[in-house]
Amino acid sequence: MSNNSNQHPKLTKRLTRLLDMIKPNAYQVIWDGCCDHGYLGEALLSSNYTEQVIFVDIVPEITRNLSIRLAKYSSDSFQVLTKSMTEIEPEQQLRHLIVLAGIGGDLSIEILKELSQKYGGYCDFLLCSVNRNFQLRRFLSSNGLLITEESFITENGRYYELMMTTQLIEPEIKASPVGNFWDGKNSHHANYLKKLLNHYSHYKNQDTLESEAFFEYKKLESEVFKDNL
Repeated sequence: MSNNSNQHPKLTKRLTRLLDMIKPNAYQVIWDGCCDHGYLGEALLSSNYTEQVIFVDIVPEITRNLSIRLAKYSSDSFQVLTKSMTEIEPEQQLRHLIVLAGIGGDLSIEILKELSQKYGGYCDFLLCSVNRNFQLRRFLSSNGLLITEESFITENGRYYELMMTTQLIEPEIKASPVGNFWDGKNSHHANYLKKLLNHYSHYKNQDTLESEAFFEYKKLESEVFKDNL
């Protein structure tokens, strides 16, 4: 078990794994995007992972309550912003990490489209979408974003893919469309793949990205989970 789960009892397994993927003092600013309760950002703040944590959510009630809860920390060490993540403006002279977790893959792509083009040169992205990870990975591969670390976790019967990404220096390097975390002997991985195949099987006869996803996952099944077939 990670030490972070003991230090930060409010963190779920998923948030603890995200925290474990962030190197202390690697970034001057960390953005907790679409932050909701803000527990991940507060863990970063209380453990001095960075010079400043910026919490962003579009819902005023969320940011208002968060501002009250964070009042015990130095006002220089954090900001709370009520706005869309597509509207943020990371300062160019600094190194930033933008965390997008707990939102759908389509919204993640929408935010990345806006931010990676403008700020990708000095921003890394830590992603944990609740769905449509195939589409998200395809976007990363097509837009010069390299997955430098990835992980997988199950929590409360749900499956999560976690990805740390950075702007590619050599754009010809392509990311795997299904990820490199799979373990053919891991029952959670096998169950997750079964769920994905069942979902995308409805699109296999269509000329769509969903159809492509089905065949890529079938290929993964035959290569990594062949002993289970």
